[in-house]
Amino acid sequence: MVQTLLRLLHISCGHRNTSKPFSKATVGKRSNDWDSVGSSGHYVVCFDCGRELPYDWTQMRIGQ
Repeated sequence: MVQTLLRLLHISCGHRNTSKPFSKATVGKRSNDWDSVGSSGHYVVCFDCGRELPYDWTQMRIGQ
């Protein structure tokens, strides 16, 4: 129960169980080329606490 409470407060989650990287949709713009992969707007979701975390595509890890 303590772990659940700490997760709800975002204190104890280490974000070790995350989704694959997603890119945020841009309204009115569709692009199927890989040139847009390096742009910002990528994120992963932590399955444990539910937070959306920014993802740095150039370093292939969770960014700041």
